[in-house]
Amino acid sequence: MTKYIQMKCAICGDEWELTEKQFEYEPFKICLNCRFINMNEPAHFKVPKERLVPYFLRERKGIIVSEDEMRRLYNEYYQQIDILHRELKNHYLE
Repeated sequence: MTKYIQMKCAICGDEWELTEKQFEYEPFKICLNCRFINMNEPAHFKVPKERLVPYFLRERKGIIVSEDEMRRLYNEYYQQIDILHRELKNHYLE
């Protein structure tokens, strides 16, 4: 039986589920929506009507942490992505 891990975005509070296998590759504290929005956008991000965006992108009405904490979470996320990228690269190039 597949076990699911409950996740909650540290930035916007959105919740999602991951299988244990997915969690090995995506242990991030930030939801896909916030990852795509990026830290350079305002905390109260509105989806622009004139821009093509992925179907899953939605407005971020507010953040549940301070903006300094939000930046720290994004920096941590980028570091985790870098580590994961190196591990996968080493795994598949061996």
